[in-house]
Amino acid sequence: MRAPGHGGYTVMEKAQVFDAMIAWAEMDIKPVADDVLNVETAANSTYGCAFARNKVGPDDSPAAINTRSTIAPALAAWSSG
Repeated sequence: MRAPGHGGYTVMEKAQVFDAMIAWAEMDIKPVADDVLNVETAANSTYGCAFARNKVGPDDSPAAINTRSTIAPALAAWSSG
């Protein structure tokens, strides 16, 4: 997920990542991911947007809630294009 730090993940995103990690460890189902080693991919304004869920819940931190407004333009551009 594209975020300006590591504190901007929602509870839903953390749960999805954890589930994907368990599926990989227990069933050898490798999760889909952005190519973090590709400089062009990482520099793209839509990098990480495929994995962002722009919904917040009552258990989300202020950092996660604030991140949603920060990344909203990139998410909108990615989903429309």
